[in-house]
Amino acid sequence: MAAIIATHWKLAFHAIPILLLILVIRVSALFGDRASTWFIAIFVCRYSRLAINIYSFWQYKPIEPPSVRTLFPADVSVIIPTVSVLKSNNPDLEECLTTTILNRPAELIVVTDTEENAAEVRKLLRRIHDVNPVKVKSSVYNTGIANKRRQLALGIRQVQTRLILFLDDHVFLKSQFLDSVVPVFEEGDVGLCGTKKAVRRKSPKVDTSWGWYWKLLCWYWKLLWNVMGILYLERHNFETRATNARDGGVFVISGRGFIGKTHIFQDSEFLEKFQDERFFFKLFGPLNPDDDNFITRWVLRKGYKIKVQHTEAATIETTLGEYPRYIRQCLRWARTTFRSNLCSLLTDRTVWSRWPWTVWTTFIPSLVNFALLWDGSMLYSLTQTKLYKKSDRPVMLLMCLGVFIYLTKLVKLTGYFRRHPKDFAMFFLIPSYHLFAYFHSVLKLWAALTFFDCTWTGRELLVNPATGSYTR
Repeated sequence: MAAIIATHWKLAFHAIPILLLILVIRVSALFGDRASTWFIAIFVCRYSRLAINIYSFWQYKPIEPPSVRTLFPADVSVIIPTVSVLKSNNPDLEECLTTTILNRPAELIVVTDTEENAAEVRKLLRRIHDVNPVKVKSSVYNTGIANKRRQLALGIRQVQTRLILFLDDHVFLKSQFLDSVVPVFEEGDVGLCGTKKAVRRKSPKVDTSWGWYWKLLCWYWKLLWNVMGILYLERHNFETRATNARDGGVFVISGRGFIGKTHIFQDSEFLEKFQDERFFFKLFGPLNPDDDNFITRWVLRKGYKIKVQHTEAATIETTLGEYPRYIRQCLRWARTTFRSNLCSLLTDRTVWSRWPWTVWTTFIPSLVNFALLWDGSMLYSLTQTKLYKKSDRPVMLLMCLGVFIYLTKLVKLTGYFRRHPKDFAMFFLIPSYHLFAYFHSVLKLWAALTFFDCTWTGRELLVNPATGSYTR
């Protein structure tokens, strides 16, 4: 009975945004000014979501380990798919494997695309074990093709533990990572757990033979893209922590690093559909990217809860932000948004009953959240209002709104800029971040028009459209 009542209450929440919008329109109509109605409606739609997420962010509480535990790092197998195994094309792999081993999982499973790459990984693992006192069972397999979903499926079939940790090959773990995320599953209805994410800030290296001004410009340019990558994951952390605290929702559990119950993934139906996902009335596919979105939807549909363990110990560190690769990655992620969110809202539809707040604060806004369009519309609609036209200081009024818009973009990034105040001066006071946000609106529009393109942009591989696999 309690579950039925809770479900009905959640469904009733869907009426709140609609009623709020009607109220805003009715109240603004009192001004007798159509432009004011538009301005207030745009303003409320833009910033009510932010206000809800700020409140939810501070309501979040991580799951603490129980006094009596039944799950430990030894109950976890780690799967790492990779297609780049040489230090020349993946300098992060050795550190990724080392930090994973130091967490003492039951087994480390690496799945590559070719036997040649598998042999290189075996050599690397032997070198790591030779200098590392921690010994962990390690296995290396290959699928014969570069296809992340098939690589993951092969790894899943080998697992014999209760939990699986999935990691990308450029992710680094803290020493207590597994100890901090495993207790989440002491709550029996949790099926999937995401983590806090951080991008490694790198000091750019530039050619010292250049003049000082070119050297400075090159240094700033390289650091700019690294910081843009950092801020991308800062915003991601803010959104997932806020929505998970509000109704248990997330827009996705990032495939960079997450942990889940083994039996969910070893289900034959899951493995079949995971490797042959198609989209847009099954006209396109099979998909190789979007694997984390598929897993998130699957776990939710099967009735499990999804938890985000947003703590320092549960933080994964990764590398991100290199031009022009980062642009191609942003394009791929934007295409994923249009494919996956529409699937969640229109095809799967589980999110409507399970995560109503997340639907209205994340799933729907992410489809229409073009910063350039929203901010431009607010500024323009203000200039058409009677308040603006009758004001003694219209320019000051416009400037106040501009400053407000400017500062609201700081909210989700405050934590990072407190840790790196120099970056605040270089990339926020100088509006590099804002310019990138507006550029991203154009990029996102192109992604919407080309959502059917499911190539793995950002990786130097060629796609075989018939199989969804990749070759060098």
